[in-house]
Amino acid sequence: MSKKMIFILVFAAFWGLCPIFAVHGQEAKTVATIKIATSSNLPHPFSLTAFEFKKILEKSTNGAIKVSVHPGGQLGGEYEYVQAMQLGTLDATVSATPSFAGMVPEFEIFTLPFLFKNYAHADRVFQGMVGKTGEEILKKKGLVLMSWHESGMQGFYNNKRPITQIKDMAGLTMRTMESKTIAAAMNAYGAKAVPIPFPEFYTAMQTGVVDGGENAINAYFTAKHFEVARNYTVSNHRYLTSAFLIGEKTMSKIPASFHAQIRTAAVESSKIGIAEGRKVEDSLYKTVVEKHAVKLHVLSDQAKSEFLKAVQSLSTDTQKRVAMEKEMAEIMRLRN
Repeated sequence: MSKKMIFILVFAAFWGLCPIFAVHGQEAKTVATIKIATSSNLPHPFSLTAFEFKKILEKSTNGAIKVSVHPGGQLGGEYEYVQAMQLGTLDATVSATPSFAGMVPEFEIFTLPFLFKNYAHADRVFQGMVGKTGEEILKKKGLVLMSWHESGMQGFYNNKRPITQIKDMAGLTMRTMESKTIAAAMNAYGAKAVPIPFPEFYTAMQTGVVDGGENAINAYFTAKHFEVARNYTVSNHRYLTSAFLIGEKTMSKIPASFHAQIRTAAVESSKIGIAEGRKVEDSLYKTVVEKHAVKLHVLSDQAKSEFLKAVQSLSTDTQKRVAMEKEMAEIMRLRN
């Protein structure tokens, strides 16, 4: 057999094993498209992560896996995203876990006020046993955890008055996420909780359905809530646990040879989104004050203790109700 013939056979065998990749730098044939939805717009960390995921994954697979990004609540709210992923009509999302706590009640413990000391504490928690337990819980719901995520430390805001102590909450109608624990906490402060999906929140304030609510500065800014609620209180009362999820039905349809690339792209894009979200927080506080006439207030340690006292029994009741006492003990152990 001639050298030329041997070369031809080896060449053909190699490309026979790699049929999806392009020749001479051309884009590969598309074998799957991942549709990912977020409730936020850029530059919120959720949407930033989604667009980075698209860029990283399409590059690493040479276009064999395409990603379609639908930000800003185009496809509904986060609860609807998770339902759609379980049904297989949506592929992925980066969402706050309290939004779908009705499906995953165990995650209610993450919504407890003043539970997480700071970002470093949250990182320790979700990189350890608690994070692994959460991954296993999600798997039973038909959801594949790509990475833990976040939407920052929440503050209070409204269009009626400054909130500098707990008595300022009395009489306010405040939007909350669709979580029993979050609603109960808001009621315990003396306000009236009204669960509303995030995409409907702006209009609810604009039309007077609610006076305000709670969110991290990233969400407050990107959703332009400063236009309808100019009193913002830096309370850092809740670390908003979030997750990058892909439906199990979606993963089962994509060739296993791509799974590692999908996970890598999700992890790397999440790191970018989280880092950027933390990086811009201080500048966003300055921006809303200087450019949008927001009145910024900071909750004192004494005021925080009053809020925390109001929800002490809620903490005990919640961890027992959702059978997460062991996980709660671990979260508290990692505070120091």
